[in-house]
Amino acid sequence: MRSVGLFAMILLVATVARPAPVPKPAAPAGEVVDRIVARIEGDIITLGEVRELGSFQTLTGRATATEETLLRQLIDQWIVANDAAAARFPQPDADDVDAEVARLEHTAGTSEAFAPRLAALGLTAKALRRMVTRELYLERYLDYKFRPTVKTDPQAIEVYYRDTLLPELKARNESSPPIESVSEQIREVLVQKDISRLSEEWLVQTRAQIHVERMDGGRARLSVAPPTPKPAPPPVTMPGVSPGTTPAAAPAPPKPAVIPSGPTSKDLP
Repeated sequence: MRSVGLFAMILLVATVARPAPVPKPAAPAGEVVDRIVARIEGDIITLGEVRELGSFQTLTGRATATEETLLRQLIDQWIVANDAAAARFPQPDADDVDAEVARLEHTAGTSEAFAPRLAALGLTAKALRRMVTRELYLERYLDYKFRPTVKTDPQAIEVYYRDTLLPELKARNESSPPIESVSEQIREVLVQKDISRLSEEWLVQTRAQIHVERMDGGRARLSVAPPTPKPAPPPVTMPGVSPGTTPAAAPAPPKPAVIPSGPTSKDLP
C-alpha cells in the first residue's frame, strides 16, 4: 500500500455505514471481546477497529502506532468519510481495489504465503479488501478536495531540484538528470505536499467542531467540543462539475497524498 502519511496518520475503517461483523469463536468466560473506545456524534469506534487498523498498517509496512494514535487516526478518518459522503464522492472501482490487493499479495511472494500473514495479523481477506477500499476512497477524496486550490510556481520546482534532488543524487553517486526531464515529477511531489498541509489544516479546524467522547472501559472519560447543531456541509465543487451532480471517480493520485518527512529524490519515479 502506498504510504499515506496523513492516512497512516489518518487514514481507513471507521465508517458511516459499518459492515456486518465477522462471526468469531466464543471467548473464554470473563474475556472482553470488544468494547467502545469513542463516540463521535452518533457513531462509535470500537477497540476491535483500533486494533484492526494497527494490523493493516503493519501489513502495509508502516511504523507501529500506539492505540491512542490509531484512535486519533480513526477519528480523522470519520471526519473525511463524512465529508466525502456529503459531497457524494464515488467509491473506487473494483478493478482499482483488486490491483492494490494484488500488489500487497505480491509483497509476500505468493498468494499462498500471503494468507498465513493475514491470519497472523488477525485480518481476513474480506477485512483487507474493505480497508483497501476505504483507504483509496479517502486518499482520492482529499486529492479531489484540495488539488484545485494548489498552485506550484516554476521557482519552487527549481529550488527543490537544486536544494533537495541534486544533493541527494550526489550523495548517492548518481548522475543528475536535467531539470526539464524531472520537472513534472517534482511538481507532483510539491502538489502532494501542499495537499497534505491543506488536509491537516482542515482537519484541525473540523476536529474542534465535532463532539467526541473518549471511553475508559466503556465509560465516558473525555469530551471534546460540545455538540452543536451544524448544517450539512455543501458538496465540494470542481471546475467543470456542476453543483448537485455526482463527480466522476477521480483517478488514483500518482503519489501518496502526504509526504510525512518532506519530499526527497526517492519520491521521484
